[in-house]
Amino acid sequence: MVRKKRPRRTLSRGLVIFWRLFSLAAVCAAVVIAMTVFYKVAAIEVTGVEKIDAAEIIAASGVKIGDNLFLLNKSRAEARISESFGYAEDVHIYRRLPDTIVIEVTEAVPAAHISYGDGYWLISIGGRLLEYRTATDGSSIPVSGCTLVSPRPGVSILNACDQDGGASSLVKLLSAMKDNGALDGTREIDLTKSYAVSFRYGERFNVCLGNIDNLDYKIEYMFKIISSLGPSAKGTIDLGQGSKANFVPDKTIQG
Repeated sequence: MVRKKRPRRTLSRGLVIFWRLFSLAAVCAAVVIAMTVFYKVAAIEVTGVEKIDAAEIIAASGVKIGDNLFLLNKSRAEARISESFGYAEDVHIYRRLPDTIVIEVTEAVPAAHISYGDGYWLISIGGRLLEYRTATDGSSIPVSGCTLVSPRPGVSILNACDQDGGASSLVKLLSAMKDNGALDGTREIDLTKSYAVSFRYGERFNVCLGNIDNLDYKIEYMFKIISSLGPSAKGTIDLGQGSKANFVPDKTIQG
């Protein structure tokens, strides 16, 4: 007598999907619990600071020992630091497993200054207001033609100058000077007229840029003109005439 094979029991498709989803949810829950319970901040490190105290950076960040390593809001902590310190121009926070938070700060370098009250505000190349001082040490470029309104550390000059055109012109000019090697030799910048921006280069040349279009080209052209002149040449280099440039000797400029 031949026995009939019993049909295998098979799970319904809906039940299979249920168990798969249940298993996935259980794994996710286990991971979340592990991250919440086991990954706690045990150390906070600050790198890249010289002018700012590391302890003050940590306090401003809001990050504390014992916080969850993965649930802390890095973007908010970075913003707190950047808003609290003028020199904290760039802030990046990252995790270093198993238990460390690293706060990496790039400090701004003073490039120029604008008079305000009885002193002046230092400004970075990127146009960030750094700090207020009452005496200059001669290491930054004086800027005229831009009046500050309610300045405070960490604010962009674009939001603290009553002439928006002058502020944006300054940021673009400082950047171009840095990129083309003209920053160190610049003695002062005049933004009084947006169509006739000028600066003093070294002790021998006044440089008239006209507007701030094609700054890289104009600064490169300035260096070519200077290199073609003798070591005792003094005067005005006019770069505001489109593709043309003029050098006007000026015996009144003292070397």
